[in-house]
Amino acid sequence: MRAAVLKVRNAPEITEFQAPEARNGLRVVEMLMAGLNPKDIVIALGLIPAITPSLPAVVGLEGVGIMDGKRVCFGGAAQPFGSVAEHTLVDPGKAFEVPDHLTNEQAITTGVVASTAWIALSWRAKIKPGEHLLVLGGTGAVGFMAVQAAKRLGAGCVIAAGRNEKVLETLKSLGADATVVLNGDAPSIAAKFTEASGGRINLILDMLWGPAATAALLAASPGARLVSVGFAAATETPFQHSNHVRPSDLDRKGFRWTPCLSRLSAKPTRSSRNMCASGSSSSRPRCIRWRISREPGSDRKSRRTERSLSISSVSEKRITS
Repeated sequence: MRAAVLKVRNAPEITEFQAPEARNGLRVVEMLMAGLNPKDIVIALGLIPAITPSLPAVVGLEGVGIMDGKRVCFGGAAQPFGSVAEHTLVDPGKAFEVPDHLTNEQAITTGVVASTAWIALSWRAKIKPGEHLLVLGGTGAVGFMAVQAAKRLGAGCVIAAGRNEKVLETLKSLGADATVVLNGDAPSIAAKFTEASGGRINLILDMLWGPAATAALLAASPGARLVSVGFAAATETPFQHSNHVRPSDLDRKGFRWTPCLSRLSAKPTRSSRNMCASGSSSSRPRCIRWRISREPGSDRKSRRTERSLSISSVSEKRITS
C-alpha cells in the first residue's frame, strides 16, 4: 500500500509499505481522511523518546476510516502503522463511531485536537458553569478549540492568551471574552491577565508552561486549578515568585491525551459523547490535514500521490487513487 513513511528522523516520504493485517484484537481500518498535528512533528523529529516509534514507520496518529463496515474516528494506530496511508491498524477501544450527520472533515476535528480540549476541560479540569477560564496558548490548535469548547461547557468568561495577534482577534468572534498578547515579563503579563479577567481566574488551561504559566499563577484566584496539557511546551517554569505560589491553595493537574482517551473509551462519559455529537463545520482546528480519497475507475496498483508534506502552514494535501 502507499503511505507517508518515516525512514529517518525528519520528514516522511510517500512510498510503498506493508499492508496491515488484523491481529491480537486490533482491526484494519480503510482510511478516508487523516489528520496531522504538532505532536506528529515532535514524534517525527524524535524529540520525545518515550513516544518515538522504531523506524521505518507510517506517520499520523488520528484519522477517519471504515472499520468493520462502520465509519469511525480514531486516535492512535498500532506501530509501525499510522493514519497517513491507505490502511492502518487500530485498537477498537481507541475508536468512536462517527454520527451520520458529521462529514469526514467535521469528524476529524473530534480527534486529537478537539478531544484534547474538550476532555481536558470537562473531565480533567471539571469546569463549572460561570467560571473564568484563562487559555494559555489560545492561538494554537488545542487552544483554538478550547475557547469554543469552554463556552459550550458554560464558562462565564474565557480569556485567550497567545502571541499571534491576528488569531487572537479571530478568537473574539468564536467566544473569547478577552484576549492577552504574551509579551513582557511575568509580573506585567500577570497584570494583563488580572485586568482581562476582571480580577478572577478560576481555571487555567496551559499548553505553554514556562513564563506564561508563572504569570498565570501570579494572577490566579484562591483555589484555582491549572491543567497542563501535552508535550509541546517549555520544559521549565522559572518560579522566581515562589513565595506567592508555594503557600497558595492552587491545584495543578496534568493531562496527556492518549491514556485519558483510553480510560474514557473503556467507559464513555456523558462529556465524551457530547463532544462527538456537537461537531460543526465552524469548529475546524488549525492543523495540517491530508485528505485521502479514491477516484472512480482508478487502478488500485497505480497510485498518484503528492510527495511533499508542509509542516509550516495550514494546508490540505490529496492522496488520490
